[in-house]
Amino acid sequence: MMCNMKYVVSVIFLSCFLLTNVKAQNLVPNPDFELRDFDYCGISSSSDLENALSDWYSPTSGSPDVFFTDIASSCWNFQPISTYPGPIGLKGEQLPRSGSSMVGIFLHTIATFDQREYLQIQLSSPLVSGGKYLVECYVSLADYTEFASNGLGFHLSTTAISSSNDDVLAYTPQYAVTNTIGVTQDWVRVFDTITVTDAFDYLTIGNFGDDASTTTEVNPTASLAPGTYGAYYFIDDVRVERVIDDPTASLNQLDILNVSIFPNPTTDEIHIELPVTGTIVEIELMDAHGKIVWSVKDSFKKYTVDMKGFEDGIYFIRVESESATYSGRIVKL
Repeated sequence: MMCNMKYVVSVIFLSCFLLTNVKAQNLVPNPDFELRDFDYCGISSSSDLENALSDWYSPTSGSPDVFFTDIASSCWNFQPISTYPGPIGLKGEQLPRSGSSMVGIFLHTIATFDQREYLQIQLSSPLVSGGKYLVECYVSLADYTEFASNGLGFHLSTTAISSSNDDVLAYTPQYAVTNTIGVTQDWVRVFDTITVTDAFDYLTIGNFGDDASTTTEVNPTASLAPGTYGAYYFIDDVRVERVIDDPTASLNQLDILNVSIFPNPTTDEIHIELPVTGTIVEIELMDAHGKIVWSVKDSFKKYTVDMKGFEDGIYFIRVESESATYSGRIVKL
């Protein structure tokens, strides 16, 4: 149907904008890996993740790495440009999406080896069976790794899953990426809205498929240095939060932000207006593949996004304050 040139959030739900109201309580402790117990320097062992970061650990003998921007530049795991001389090659030059820490895991190593690395955490409270939850993280392919891969998935469980080796965890994730992610210079949002079937209390992140079912593509920026084999990804900003779709209650709740976004559809730019200044909001605009094409975190009243150079199609916008999260679609013509 035709849409008015200007949308006020309180009517978006009833017209062209699919709007979701969420109480923005992230159930992942230490979601951005910034709560640190120990800043190790070097190539990690299987216990270093748990020793370095609060709450996170490896559920297998695999050895996820933690990367810091505020340790000695001679450390292998310093970002963005380590002066480490070898013998193990550097993974890449990506900066954390937020803060000064991020983690890295292998989704695939050497063909037929079926080696994996995983991240696991206990949620701050169990999920409500039958509830709908947004589960997400941001990933970036390491610049110098050999391959890009698909398969990154989220597994929710009532108890911790584990293994004494570094083989594939033979569990079925509630969500897994089907396409390869080859972006090295930016962060890609991996997410899904999941209706849970139990009071899940643990989140495990990694590739739950074996090598035979995992698709890889050559990374054109691979260095082929020792230790840069396989498909290695940086990960940051993990989230699990309850999604409540309640159109009968949305009018009052939407007034919390009272965002105006116009015009929609657009051929060149969109304008985003908040009712007052001083409220910190984070706004992200993503393409249909989940790649963030524009973002801001600030307290201004008005924002303009120049979309002239964007491809035509559907884009997703997310506006988040401390009290609520709203998301919807924008059409670029």
